[in-house]
Amino acid sequence: MSGWNHTNANWAEKTCAACGNTFTPKSGAHKFCTPECKGKWKYITGVASTENQYKKISGDWERYVSRLLYFNGRKRDQLTREIILKKLEEQNYRCALTGYPLTCKLEKGTRCMTNASIDRIEAGGAYIENNIRIVCRAVNSWRSDLPTEEFIAWCQAVVDYAKEHKA
Repeated sequence: MSGWNHTNANWAEKTCAACGNTFTPKSGAHKFCTPECKGKWKYITGVASTENQYKKISGDWERYVSRLLYFNGRKRDQLTREIILKKLEEQNYRCALTGYPLTCKLEKGTRCMTNASIDRIEAGGAYIENNIRIVCRAVNSWRSDLPTEEFIAWCQAVVDYAKEHKA
């Protein structure tokens, strides 16, 4: 019923459709004990899978950038999709350190080293607009927490050594 107050209703306990735990629903229509279980349901039933989610995201910069806003399950609060897309456009969708064309490819079980990755200019600093640039995943991984100048010096040492030893 529209406008009906569910607060004082006494709903019988139910079993969560996703995890099997019992819970007291807030309305007669609830099937899940938590929002997390509700989110898992589409994967449990096969409606969604990692593969088809990756297919939706792969090649779609808008969706891929939304993924970049999260790291280790936490949102980078100071950043927005618009900020990241603006950075990508400013950089002509190229890595800020190598100039390589950036990609947004997702495939289960593989890592694309040219995929876009958010790099903090001042390593360890905040993820804020004036402290980020977009780089290849490989570069971000290799640079880790080194200052940019030190990273470049190490890269130059690798190149110099390879030239000397024809590696």
